Amino acid sequence: MHENIKFTIRLNEGIKPISSPLQIRNRALEQASTLQEKKKIKNEISDWQPILSDLKYDTDHTVYAKFFGKMNNGEFVWEGTQLYIQNYQGPVTIGFNSASVRIVEDRVPDDEKDIRNAGRKQFLMLVGLQGLTDDVNRLFKMGEDQFRNGKKITSPKLSEKPIRIKEGDTLRVESWFSPADPEITRIYKGREAVKDAMFVDELFMERMGEDVVLTWKGLRELEWISRNYPEVVSVAKVGKAARSRTRAQEDFIHTRDQEGDFRPCRKVYSIFYV
Repeated sequence: MHENIKFTIRLNEGIKPISSPLQIRNRALEQASTLQEKKKIKNEISDWQPILSDLKYDTDHTVYAKFFGKMNNGEFVWEGTQLYIQNYQGPVTIGFNSASVRIVEDRVPDDEKDIRNAGRKQFLMLVGLQGLTDDVNRLFKMGEDQFRNGKKITSPKLSEKPIRIKEGDTLRVESWFSPADPEITRIYKGREAVKDAMFVDELFMERMGEDVVLTWKGLRELEWISRNYPEVVSVAKVGKAARSRTRAQEDFIHTRDQEGDFRPCRKVYSIFYV
């Protein structure tokens, strides 16, 4: 029998938010001069819980979260969240993109219903990530205001109405990626300019000889982002990215399932005759 791997999330009122990036608080802990100060910092940097682990760009990364709220009649009223991403091994640094994290109540599939928790609810958290992100140490905060470069940024609420969680409810976490730095990938620059890309974003693009093109999968991903997060990728950007596609790719649409990406440029090995 196949069983999905699940994390266990602990919810209680005693979990405290962290006031600054984890690295800064770790340095503060090393420099703390009193036991009281050390205890306070330790309380801040503890209680991170893993909610997502994945491998993209050959980089092994894990997203950790803190959950804040209050108990009310046996339920946990979820008020805020902080997220932190840790890159472990791999060549590409992954961080959060500029989109907000969305949390919605999700339908529990029939094959995942549990007779031990017949009335359980399931929530879906969508976390936006991005490769080649230099702001990886930033904490993504929800339910509280934060400041960047001296400007106040109002973080989104978890939802329009309070989220009430009972023991046995589940949280499903999915990540989605926006294209890596477009100045490096040149994904929106058109077919000629994109040939000079210093980094070919494998989640959206591929190199075919002298061409760097948008794949079918990449096109569908961009279209999904433009529908759900137009502030990250506009319809106009999708059109610009699609201009890198070659005539061979477009002509092949009727002869191959779009689930696969067409690779007209193949390596040819030379055969020696002596």
